[in-house]
Amino acid sequence: MQAYKGRTALFREELLNGNVSLRLQDVRVSDRGLYRCFVDSGLWNDEVHITLNVEALGDQPSISIGSPEDQQTRLECTSDKWGTTPDVTWRDMNGVDVTSESSVTEDRDNEGFLRVRSFIPIKQEFNVFSCLMRSKVPKPDWHAGLTVYVFSPGVSGWLVVFWLSLLLYMAVAAWLIFQWRRMTGVCKPCC
Repeated sequence: MQAYKGRTALFREELLNGNVSLRLQDVRVSDRGLYRCFVDSGLWNDEVHITLNVEALGDQPSISIGSPEDQQTRLECTSDKWGTTPDVTWRDMNGVDVTSESSVTEDRDNEGFLRVRSFIPIKQEFNVFSCLMRSKVPKPDWHAGLTVYVFSPGVSGWLVVFWLSLLLYMAVAAWLIFQWRRMTGVCKPCC
């Protein structure tokens, strides 16, 4: 019962009125379950079973892009603090459900919350993706979206920046050489 230490209390002033309610503070996901209340006064006794359901909606999902070693580029949709496993839905820019192409993993933290991660591979094309995490009990939905333009699976963004910078540098160098030759008379205009 160490898990409940300092979080439970009886309403002592209400005991004389027959109220044996128990207050549970700082409710955790791990507190969910079946509880039994048994009262025996010597003249009579009674027992009641109460089911405590604890739901946690989870955080707003976030989407990141990555490329595991020797694998296709993929998106990762992550959300923490779920009480139960949510439904995860991926949609493309046309609203087509592409969830069948994804996978889902979940890990429980020391407080009993779930961290839900869903992965979906992306192809070599421009696309818009959205990831929706929905509680199985009626609650608001969490939605995250991302626009992706992939040059090639596995190509680093830094590599693209390097080649574009090199191309720009070469264009500026060619223009400067042309201007220098024109000024020194090596290259004369034909007109």
